[in-house]
Formats: sequence, C-alpha cells, structure tokens
Amino acid sequence: MKPPRSMGVPSPLICIPEDEHVNGETEQRLYALSAWRETTFFTNRECEALAWTEALILITEGRAPDEVYAEARKEFGEEELVNLSLAIITINGWNRLAIGFLNLKPITESSNAIVVILDLAML
Repeated sequence: MKPPRSMGVPSPLICIPEDEHVNGETEQRLYALSAWRETTFFTNRECEALAWTEALILITEGRAPDEVYAEARKEFGEEELVNLSLAIITINGWNRLAIGFLNLKPITESSNAIVVILDLAML
C-alpha cells in the first residue's frame, strides 16, 4: 500500500490485499488509512507513527513541528524513532523517484509502505 494523498503522494490509496493480509492488516484498517485521525482502528503508537510520517513528508521548510516530535518521542525511544524516520524517508524517496520519472505504476518495493511504518510502530 502507498501513502494516501494526505501524506503528499499524488496517487490514490493503492492496496495489494494478498500482501497486506499476510502482514495481518484488515481491509477495514487499510481503507480507513486516509482518514486515520478520525478512526479508532489505530493504536496511539500507530497514530504517532502516522503523524510523524506526515510531519516528515510534508516538510516544506524548516523542520517537523516540535509538538509532533514531542508526541512521537513519548511513544518511541531514540533508536526506534531514527529507524522509523529512515523507513519513512526511504519510502518517500522511492515515491519521489517514481513521480519524477513519471512512473504511474505502484513501486513494488514501496507497496507495503504504510504497513512497514505500522509494523515499526507495533515493535
């Protein structure tokens, strides 16, 4: 699955059910992902991972908001937040390459992007 448009990715939510169900994700959670703030399907830790994802992906100048960082640090240790951040920027980089080279097909390596982030949040 790729990040929804709300996370700065211009393609619609794309899900590969057979891959996602292997990771234990339900269709309900996958389809609700673009409205994650309005649902009760995600744990606090997962919500902080998604908020941190948005903060890093949507940076236009400066840095991630202090309050988003502070909330993420309540849920993640230093090493965990670094690992989560590396996953986010790697996936975002794949998406930016695809956009830059006009690859309109899903990138296989990033098809589980949000699932990777949610998996990191569950550790």
